[in-house]
Amino acid sequence: MGVVQAERMVLARGYGYAELLSKTPIDGQTNFDLASVSKQFCATSVLMLAQDQRLQLEHRLGLYLSGLPAYAGRVKIHHLLSMTSGLPEYDDSQPVSLASLVESLAQEEPSFAPGARFEYLNLNYALLTFVVEKVTGQPMGTVLEQRIFQPLGMKNTVFLSRRGQPIAARATGYRQTPKGWVVSRNDVPGVCDGNIFSNLNDLSRWEIDWLKGSSLLGKKWCKLAWKEARTGSGYAYGFEVDQHRGLRRISHTGAWNGTATYMSLYPQKKLGIIVLSNREDEDVYSLGEQVEDLYLGAPADAEE
Repeated sequence: MGVVQAERMVLARGYGYAELLSKTPIDGQTNFDLASVSKQFCATSVLMLAQDQRLQLEHRLGLYLSGLPAYAGRVKIHHLLSMTSGLPEYDDSQPVSLASLVESLAQEEPSFAPGARFEYLNLNYALLTFVVEKVTGQPMGTVLEQRIFQPLGMKNTVFLSRRGQPIAARATGYRQTPKGWVVSRNDVPGVCDGNIFSNLNDLSRWEIDWLKGSSLLGKKWCKLAWKEARTGSGYAYGFEVDQHRGLRRISHTGAWNGTATYMSLYPQKKLGIIVLSNREDEDVYSLGEQVEDLYLGAPADAEE
């Protein structure tokens, strides 16, 4: 668990074990599978390319990826980022490639017209991965490393690109059964609807950078990243947006085999919260909110 305040990490605590058999303790360097918290990194990479004028958010997906059925090709990059594409979900528990996604989409029908409503889909960010790779000519892991992780000094953060890829200081994930704790793991690498592994120390750098205004994106693009894309959706570009205790909150949760994650930012208070667990059923949202309340103090509407 970590807390960022006034542009520095003020709390970094590890509880329990990264691996039960060896009783390796969790610390600030322990790498956790971020699951869907990874989406904010994917979205930022897309916005950086838009900022560089290498793609446009209003461009249709078919301009970047070939072979898509007509209904999918008409979806805009903006729709993918904002979870308003209307595409059908894919099986994210199995190995994936662009060819397999194209084949799957060809056998399905859209759920609704692009932009008509909000529906959270991992497929949107899987497809964005391939857009980034097409535009840059580089693997997603290389783009993230060169454009985000290295510039921010996130030295131990990695993108899982292939099966069997070693992740240094990786926390083993668990789930609880009637017979006790069992290892829970299902690596489905290559797409950035998840698959980023990081730790308290590195994620504090990410949160501090955002709270300072982002060294990666200009003001226009930062505002767009945190702007609710469709009224009532509570979703921007890779970030969830809402209010807590009268204050604007920018956050995201992640859940996958053997992991549960939560990160939040309160720009008005220059406050950031990080909760990472290798117990997949952990209620990290509630834990994070309890920590938020401790650091926020009196509700905004009670302040003079």
